[in-house]
Amino acid sequence: SGAMGLLVIQGHRLAATEKTVDAVIDKLTVARDKMRFAVMVNTPDFLYHGNHISGRIASFARAFMLHPVVTLKKGKFKVKHLYAGNLEHCWERFIKNELMNFQDMDDKIAMVNYVGLSFEQQQMLEKMIRTHSSFKTLVFQKSSPAISANCGPLAFGLMVSMKK
Repeated sequence: SGAMGLLVIQGHRLAATEKTVDAVIDKLTVARDKMRFAVMVNTPDFLYHGNHISGRIASFARAFMLHPVVTLKKGKFKVKHLYAGNLEHCWERFIKNELMNFQDMDDKIAMVNYVGLSFEQQQMLEKMIRTHSSFKTLVFQKSSPAISANCGPLAFGLMVSMKK
């Protein structure tokens, strides 16, 4: 749903500059392939119960209080990283690392999808993201039911579009 939202915004911008619908569709098809998305999960339990990670990884993460980061590629979750520590500290490290990995990102807009975050937590995330990036617009939206059910409460995802 976040990717669709970014594509709609880009489509609106392109409609004002492109001469044909086919040109807009072609550019949106390229833009779709340039999207990057990673989700930090509070607990591995929802990923495990959704059969997205093994019991061994889930047990390891629970035992050491690790917060998984997953990416979604071709409809499948893949564990990208595990962060240790309190959740807010892990959020900061996740944001910093993800934004460093996305050095060639489009700084016009980023989307933050979240599950069950308070307004204060959303503000905290916005401050962290703005500290490590120069996005002109940050859009916060509740995650889709599929992401919510598979990632659980206090999960949030960062979606950006790459320039190249």
